Amino acid sequence: GEWVLRETCRQGRQWLDDGLPPITLAVNVSSHQFRRSDICRLVATVLDETGFPAKQLELEITETGLMDNQDNALYILNCLRNQGIHLAIDDFGTGYSSLAYLKHFPLDLLKIDKSFIDDIPHMQDDMEIAATIVAMGHILG
Repeated sequence: GEWVLRETCRQGRQWLDDGLPPITLAVNVSSHQFRRSDICRLVATVLDETGFPAKQLELEITETGLMDNQDNALYILNCLRNQGIHLAIDDFGTGYSSLAYLKHFPLDLLKIDKSFIDDIPHMQDDMEIAATIVAMGHILG
């Protein structure tokens, strides 16, 4: 996980130095890595070492990863958000799907699990579930 984060930021910095337009790069954070209390320090160190802008980094965390670390999740997410990192829930709808955390956690994106979108537009239920998640995300900001 640390190598992936470091290499992503290093490559992103290289692309910027090469004159390519800025893009957001996303890195999946495993449940194990998210549970580590030093993830905030690790991200800050990697951004400092690579010079990659925090505003162009998105960390993707699964619902399960958040729920497995409820005691520290809000602290960790706020720490990352204060660095300027974008935060996403990955595979939304397949984990605990606790809606309570959506109103408390500082999230930027809900990434709907592909099992809900693979059969769009052929499955009416999948279309309705995806539309509901999108509407909920907009309402909650």
